Amino acid sequence: MEFVRHRVFSFAQESSRYCNYSKDKFGNELAFIKPTWYTNEVHPIEAKTAFEEMLQVCETFYLDLVKDYNMQAQEARAILPNATKTELVMTGFDSDWEGFFELRCAGSAHPDARKLANELKLQMYGEC
Repeated sequence: MEFVRHRVFSFAQESSRYCNYSKDKFGNELAFIKPTWYTNEVHPIEAKTAFEEMLQVCETFYLDLVKDYNMQAQEARAILPNATKTELVMTGFDSDWEGFFELRCAGSAHPDARKLANELKLQMYGEC
């Protein structure tokens, strides 16, 4: 999800370039976000199992590259999937948020973006 494309906002974003997930600060592990499709019944359990296995492989390879091969975090991050958790802080004016919610809560928005935007709107305004 490319929230940073909303250029009217100011952003602070966790960067896998500078975050070395092999350090104690991150518990020597990566965190992944389950996409919205993961919880629906459309895909078989085998797809979910394969998804989890691939995330584990990515984590193992990333940690091996950093620890065993002394690769820098900014180099090893090339193998990280889109499901890698990142923290994002967005600040903007009320009118900016209204435009954001109009786009990201719409039925045509990416399902993961829509879910997050709806939850955020509910927290900010008490309605969706």
